[in-house]
Amino acid sequence: MPVYRSPTGKFPTTFSQIDFLAGMSPTITAPTSAGPFVTQSVSNTGYTLIGQVKVLAGQEITFGSNDATPLASSGSSCYMDFYNTSYAVIPGSVRFILSDPQGQHIVPVAQFRTEKLSADKNSRTLAVLLPEFIKRAQQDSFLQVLFKPDATDTLQFTSTDTKWLIPVTIYQ
Repeated sequence: MPVYRSPTGKFPTTFSQIDFLAGMSPTITAPTSAGPFVTQSVSNTGYTLIGQVKVLAGQEITFGSNDATPLASSGSSCYMDFYNTSYAVIPGSVRFILSDPQGQHIVPVAQFRTEKLSADKNSRTLAVLLPEFIKRAQQDSFLQVLFKPDATDTLQFTSTDTKWLIPVTIYQ
C-alpha cells in the first residue's frame, strides 16, 4: 500500500498562458514570435475552458500567493489580457476554478472582469491581487481558466500580445 505524505514544502510562483495552454487536451502548442497563432472560439452563452494546468504526482497547487510586502494588501498581482483576431480587446468575465480529474467536483476560486485583470501588471494598487486560496488541487486534478465574453468572438493567443501572469502556490 502506498504511503501518502502530505506536501510540506511550499513556494509561490507565477504561471503564464504557456503553462495553461500546454495543459489543454489535445495539447496546444504555445505560440512563438514566428507563429502559429492559437485561436479559440468563445461564446457569450456560457463559460469556455481556455486553459488548464494538471497537478503532477506529489504536488498540490492552488491559485494565488501571498506577497510579503509591508503595508500592502495580501495577495500577488494577477494580470491577463484577451484579444480577438483583429487585435481588439475582448471584454468579458474570467473564472478560476479547481477541478477533479473527471470534472465532477468543481471549486470556484475567483471571478473577475477582463477590464480589471488587464489594468496594470506593474502596479499593486491597480492590479487584481489574488491571495492564496485555502483549498488545493491534488494529483491529476486541474487548475482551470474559463472565459465568457460579453459577445461571441474568437480569442487569439500570440506570443507578443497575450500575457497571462497568474500567481499560484505549489506544495511538494
